[in-house]
Amino acid sequence: MYFGSATPQGSLKMKKIYSVIGVALLIVCRKDLPQMWKTPVYQYSETKVIEEDPGLKIHLDSLITTLEFLQNEVSVNSSSILVLLKQAFDTSTECFYSVGKGVVNREFPKEAYKASQISSAKASGQEWAIKLKSWYSGNKSAFAKKVDGEVLYSKPVFQKFTGDTLVMLLETPIGSIQIY
Repeated sequence: MYFGSATPQGSLKMKKIYSVIGVALLIVCRKDLPQMWKTPVYQYSETKVIEEDPGLKIHLDSLITTLEFLQNEVSVNSSSILVLLKQAFDTSTECFYSVGKGVVNREFPKEAYKASQISSAKASGQEWAIKLKSWYSGNKSAFAKKVDGEVLYSKPVFQKFTGDTLVMLLETPIGSIQIY
């Protein structure tokens, strides 16, 4: 039982009226708003990993050591491919982690030593990422033969030097690896 204008139809009418009045007030009063409220502000925040975090550094150093060992093991014994794949693929980010090594090329001038180390370590790590994706996609002979592919994007996550050798941990999204 409804009294007065408290009928469902009356209530609906009032909501419509209030909505129209609210929109009209918003449009009319817009000129009275401060300028900073009228202009949309686009902001973004960038998250950076702080390399000084000892826990993260220990984790990445452990990961690079484990993956380096497994990659060397797969080169000799193909039965450990599954173990390598489980350690190298992060299901939450859908990225492969791989280790690349770059040795100083003495044929280059001293100024180019570091750049050549970085580029060869990155190329080596990307080659492993291509093999991992190829095997993950069903090519069970990916580690027995050369796989043709290309990495469109990868990023160095951690690196360390062992003598003259740069050992680099790469993070490569699965979608940025193209297999031909």
